[in-house]
Amino acid sequence: MLHEVAASALDPSDIVSPLRQMFRRVQLLEAEVQHIDLPTRRVVVSYGPSQRLRDLECDHLVIATGSEDNFFGNAELAARAQTMKTLTDAMLLRNRVIALLEEGKATKAGTADAVATTDVRPVAPHSTALRIAANADDKAP
Repeated sequence: MLHEVAASALDPSDIVSPLRQMFRRVQLLEAEVQHIDLPTRRVVVSYGPSQRLRDLECDHLVIATGSEDNFFGNAELAARAQTMKTLTDAMLLRNRVIALLEEGKATKAGTADAVATTDVRPVAPHSTALRIAANADDKAP
């Protein structure tokens, strides 16, 4: 749903639910895993500003490793790309596209600057880029 926020099709508040509100009978602890002992079903984590250690017993273990961007060695692309993995990223992308469209509208029509300014090309896997581009086109001045 991040692409829908980036395309201004959804408000960020429509896709966000606080974890502690969703999981009322679950204890949540945001921490960094230090050690996993599968046979004893124990996990040692560090948490908080002082990185306190805590030994946790678990019935089920879910590991969310996240991801890293890979620009395949293209330093220019890495420096200029707006990635979209979080809600904040989606809002930044939306604001950037809107700002470029507004700048294009304010630029004198028919000049080389107008063409360069309004040439917004989202690139993303699957249909994400198409949805952003289509929604941006709908909102174009």
